[in-house]
Amino acid sequence: MSPEDKEYLRALYAGMAMMGIVSTGINRDIVEKVAENAFIMADAMMEQLEPKEEFGIVKARKKRGTT
Repeated sequence: MSPEDKEYLRALYAGMAMMGIVSTGINRDIVEKVAENAFIMADAMMEQLEPKEEFGIVKARKKRGTT
């Protein structure tokens, strides 16, 4: 995934998170905090896209070349 694609996806995730946060209403005094929290959530979602170490049967099958 290109850096531009990652930034787009991060912004998309943040926008979706923000929609959920403000779905019950918004207080103008906390708008900046809402945006900050939306990007914290987006970053957590992006982290989940990173490949994880595989364990158990999945690791064994890939080592043997079977899936």
